[in-house]
Amino acid sequence: MLAVVVPGQGSQQPGMLSSWLESATNFNYFESFSELSNLDLIRLGTKGTKEEISLTKITQPLLTSLSIVSFLNLSFPNFKNVIFAGHSVGEFSAGAFAQFFTFEQAIKFVTLRGLLMQNSNSDNNKTGMAAILGGDKDLIIKEIKEIGLFAANINSNGQIVASGELSKIENLINNPIKNCKIIKLEVSGAFHSPFMQSAQNQFRIELEKEKFSDSDLKFISNFDGNFVENQQDLKLKLINQLTNSVRWDLCQANMVKLGVTGLLEVAPGGVLAGIAKREMPNVEIMSIKNLQDIEKANNFIRNHI
Repeated sequence: MLAVVVPGQGSQQPGMLSSWLESATNFNYFESFSELSNLDLIRLGTKGTKEEISLTKITQPLLTSLSIVSFLNLSFPNFKNVIFAGHSVGEFSAGAFAQFFTFEQAIKFVTLRGLLMQNSNSDNNKTGMAAILGGDKDLIIKEIKEIGLFAANINSNGQIVASGELSKIENLINNPIKNCKIIKLEVSGAFHSPFMQSAQNQFRIELEKEKFSDSDLKFISNFDGNFVENQQDLKLKLINQLTNSVRWDLCQANMVKLGVTGLLEVAPGGVLAGIAKREMPNVEIMSIKNLQDIEKANNFIRNHI
């Protein structure tokens, strides 16, 4: 059984499209996605600065375009023994991989989502996020709730991201939870928390207008770690994840339970592979970083389907 996973915001790196543009087919994909997003993704992905590509309205379509292109370079003999999942914005690529909507729709959705989230950041410019490394998961969730913060990402036992008012984030940094290391994240708002309510309200209006498809492919949602049942179930989860925790811990636990033997992280790979190494010790793991990884990835796919 193979899990194909898609990373989320924070995985972006300057120049991350460079190797992929060596292929004329890939270049055409990125040109098409640039038109859909109204962004020069080729320039951003080759010459954009770290600060520029970290803007939410740019990060999300840029990441999604690369994840999709890397997937389109892969060869699957079938999808019978494949499970798809994505972390936060990565769920939109995963939804397209699982054939609930098109790649073009995925780009359209994340372009809107990134813009709405950035606007919410402007409305709540005294909010932020911090990673909490180490400690007991349940105890950390309890303690950050008690100080008025939200568990934005519950990635694993030993990696949780807190979200909320900047003053409370600073208090957490100055008074860390016992046996934990706190790292302030360079983001401009409190993602996956009630501070994203205005973005969620607007996103709901637009997403409800869109036509999805039902699919019989296996797709685990980061909203609750369970399989997506149908197109309406997916719509609700994509909408509600904006103000709720990303439950990547539950996604990984379900993958293990279902007998996943290999986990393949599409580009720009690395972050989810790192989490999986700690939480899925008996699973073979590979992450795709550049075009040169595709041949190895295709062999990896054949070994686990």
